[in-house]
Amino acid sequence: MKAYRIIAYQNNLRVDHVVEAENDKAALNKFSELVDQGKCEITEDGFTGNSRIHITYEELNESEKNRVVEKASTS
Repeated sequence: MKAYRIIAYQNNLRVDHVVEAENDKAALNKFSELVDQGKCEITEDGFTGNSRIHITYEELNESEKNRVVEKASTS
């Protein structure tokens, strides 16, 4: 399993969450499910006033020093 940090922006709202999955597609699907279930915190960022949805993600290197990866619970 790999850790992915996924950030989604739209209309001054932001969701920033870390999930673990086998690959990037599975991570994005898991992220989508967590957002749909209300398990991700949505914050106002005051930066992205665009009505389009912007999604970025990165695979985290858990072996780096001082790296903390939080696991999302799906139960």
